[in-house]
Amino acid sequence: LFNDSIELKQVVIKKLGEAIRQWGFFHIINHTIDESLQNQLNNIMYEFFENTDLDYRNTVRRDINNSRGYTDNELTKRLVDAKQVFDVGPDFDDNAIDNYMI
Repeated sequence: LFNDSIELKQVVIKKLGEAIRQWGFFHIINHTIDESLQNQLNNIMYEFFENTDLDYRNTVRRDINNSRGYTDNELTKRLVDAKQVFDVGPDFDDNAIDNYMI
């Protein structure tokens, strides 16, 4: 995706879409993200999810005005899913339409 070729980007985006529709996720390899940074993220992730203090998790809980952060009440087929997630993404202005959950 760092190539300037529009055609290559369209192929990659199409393949990502197919993977998401068929499998629900994708795994990127050869991405050049430093392994030490990946390990640091994994350590922080494990530390966060191993901490059972809900007050700690609630400090970063997502809500109707904030689409980023922790949640443990996502729905799948109208039932609460048995998973916990922490959504991340680009920074948004607090009032940006992209920051609101639908």
